Amino acid sequence: MQPLLQPFPFPRGCRAQAWRYQPQYRRPLHFHAEPELNFVWRGRARFVVGNRSFWVERGGLLILPPGVDHALVEASADLEFFAIGFQPELVNAYARTTDTDFGFRVACKQVSDGLTERLASMCGTLGEAPDRLVVEGLLREPLEHAALDAIDAGPSTPPPVGARAASLLLNEGSLRRYEIAKALASNNGDISRSFLRDEGIPLREFRRRIRVLRFLEAAAAYPKNLTRAAHAAGFGSYSQCHRDFSALLGMAPRAFLTSGRRQAMADHFEPALPNG
Repeated sequence: MQPLLQPFPFPRGCRAQAWRYQPQYRRPLHFHAEPELNFVWRGRARFVVGNRSFWVERGGLLILPPGVDHALVEASADLEFFAIGFQPELVNAYARTTDTDFGFRVACKQVSDGLTERLASMCGTLGEAPDRLVVEGLLREPLEHAALDAIDAGPSTPPPVGARAASLLLNEGSLRRYEIAKALASNNGDISRSFLRDEGIPLREFRRRIRVLRFLEAAAAYPKNLTRAAHAAGFGSYSQCHRDFSALLGMAPRAFLTSGRRQAMADHFEPALPNG
């Protein structure tokens, strides 16, 4: 199944938000530019993330990096979970103020029962928060719990090679595999294998998605000059952008931007899940 491009649904002007799961608004397999956390409060659910599958139960914090496809595919009757999304700029701001490398990779962390209740209470009341800065401040806690040094053995443990490669591509989408291998003192084969293991999708596909997402962002700034937008996104030429864009989203860039397909794709929902 080809994943859809479905940006995380932020209220206007917000850079972070937590949405309570509602079965009637279940999204199909999709990806987006925003890092996301899925936090299960009650019940259990199975998520597919790239080529991996995770059963997540109460207290589970599933970490979904930008550009990696994911979907909820099975759920218990009592499932309650929150999808927590962040604008990349906010994550970068958090990282600068805390000197923390969030280095997103696909992972599932279990938190304590006390923390589970606190996070659930916090996420459940965010709709009442009067100020976006309040929301951003409160959601900093689950983001920090998703940091790699909270998942691995400790702060001295280096992030996995695949996660480091993903971070390089998020910073510079035009990097080639051999350039990534050189930067990480590795080789092409090990980089590809590690990336697929850690992120659940091939490095080449991740690179294509990140550049297409950046092209869409650049196209908003240069709507009448898509060639300029393609170069700003890291493509060597507009024809290369056109080829990757069409393969990923099923139509040419200009048609996608002007036909209403973008909004239709973002608004598509799946039927409610049967109880697991």
